Amino acid sequence: MGIGTDSDRQFQAFVDVVDEVQGETLQYFTDVQGDLASNEEGYGRNLDGCRSLLDDFNNARTSQQNDVS
Repeated sequence: MGIGTDSDRQFQAFVDVVDEVQGETLQYFTDVQGDLASNEEGYGRNLDGCRSLLDDFNNARTSQQNDVS
């Protein structure tokens, strides 16, 4: 066994570790992207609900002001 053989094995071990880390990193960012999309949907629904409540409030206030006039 020569020096090249050990170097080749070490290099292949390094490449294997890099591949594993890249795969784990890709999976992590894929999971984060999914979580962000899910949160964005929830925030959108909450924002729509707040807008609806604000519209209802403004309509009720306008109606009360018209009743007083």
